[in-house]
Order: sequence, then C-alpha cells, then structure tokens
Amino acid sequence: MGKVTRDLTLILLYLTSWEEEVGLGTFRRSWKGYPSETLNNLAEDGLISDSRRAKSVWLTEKGETSPKAPRGIRACASLPGNRRTGGSFAKAQE
Repeated sequence: MGKVTRDLTLILLYLTSWEEEVGLGTFRRSWKGYPSETLNNLAEDGLISDSRRAKSVWLTEKGETSPKAPRGIRACASLPGNRRTGGSFAKAQE
C-alpha cells in the first residue's frame, strides 16, 4: 500500500466520520467503504480500530492527532467548529 493511498484513505475516513457518545467519552466512527487491505494496514499502524464483523471503524486518538497522520486531518481537527476544540459550532450544538 502506498503512502498516498494510506493518507487519502485516513483523510476520507475522518471527513466522513461522525461522533458517538460511548461510556468513556466521545469517539469518531466511519463506514468501511474502502479496500480491506488499506483498512488492515491502518489498523496495524494503530490509526483506526477495526472489527472484522462491524461495518464501521473507530478512528483512534493517534489516527486523529498523531504527527504521522496527514496534515489534512490535523488541520480539520483544529477547525473552530470541531467539538474537541470547543469552537462556536460545537457550542451551538449543545
């Protein structure tokens, strides 16, 4: 798997993800609409948490904020409307 394919898949997973409240906090989840080899490699790198039986994956904290994560994700994560940054959009949703 090429680095470009990996990075683009991770960006698309982030951009098409949604937040779910789970007992321990809020996590991002995204549908598995990408090649299984790419998803397997992202899981091996610790960027997503993958279940073979689920139709979606969890983006790990490392996948969202790691220095190895593509710049595009780090830029999206720091936008004012992101719930983790407490931007105005997040406050309007509460």
